[in-house]
Amino acid sequence: MARALGVRAADGSAAPAPRLSLLVPDSLMGATLVWSPDTGSYEVDPSRTGAPATGVRFIYYAIDPATKTPALPLNELGRIDLTDRSSGGSGLTLGVQVVNTAGSSDVTLADYTIEGSFVLSGDTRLQASAEGYVSDGTDRLDFDLTQEVELPAGSSTVSGTTHYVLSSGDVTVTLDTDGSFDLDTGRATAASLTLTVAKGPDSAAMHVTVAADGGLDGSITHGGSTVILIGGTTDQPTFTKPDGSAPSDQKVAALKDLFGAADGVAGFAVSVLGVFGGGA
Repeated sequence: MARALGVRAADGSAAPAPRLSLLVPDSLMGATLVWSPDTGSYEVDPSRTGAPATGVRFIYYAIDPATKTPALPLNELGRIDLTDRSSGGSGLTLGVQVVNTAGSSDVTLADYTIEGSFVLSGDTRLQASAEGYVSDGTDRLDFDLTQEVELPAGSSTVSGTTHYVLSSGDVTVTLDTDGSFDLDTGRATAASLTLTVAKGPDSAAMHVTVAADGGLDGSITHGGSTVILIGGTTDQPTFTKPDGSAPSDQKVAALKDLFGAADGVAGFAVSVLGVFGGGA
């Protein structure tokens, strides 16, 4: 999102002012869309009722794993309601609710709100946030995601910050990042992240800074004490104990999984906030 925002501002083109119809076009307000095997796309079904008056409803189906489109014959599983809750100005608010209706009773699989605000004159700024939950019908993942990207007027450096919190049961994962991207060189100039995993009163955290050349400098703490030092590069991270000795291969594999966990949290945020351009 930082790259896209910066390129759009740097090329001198006029970015359109956000409008409510960017979320739900007026022509689709209150409409229900169903899959048409004939056209291979979603179409309005005027006989369907119950869609939100300020939004649009999509019926979703079992998917053919080969084509990634609804399998034939159609097997209707539920509905997705997208509701425009914007109040005007530069802010946009989208409500998302996914309900499985295929069982004996309806089951809500997702219910969250995404908000975005834009400043496209002078200092260019984009803020986005989302809060709510997703579920498989049994386990529930709550999330609270916020991010901001800014391009100062006359500058070629886009900066961004994120604060992502995911929780399920007594486990909470928090990812905080801060970084910048140079539009002239097309490269990140600096970045840092902190990933914290807490289960009840027990917690561990990974703190890492990334230099422009990809070099890493950081540590992993548990209960407030440093247990691992991080070095190397983003392609080949290294891990050592504070006394200089090397951890076991099994522990190194687990430590590398922490980097994967950070990517997973960021990827989840991108998928949720994608309506406003993706992750920072």
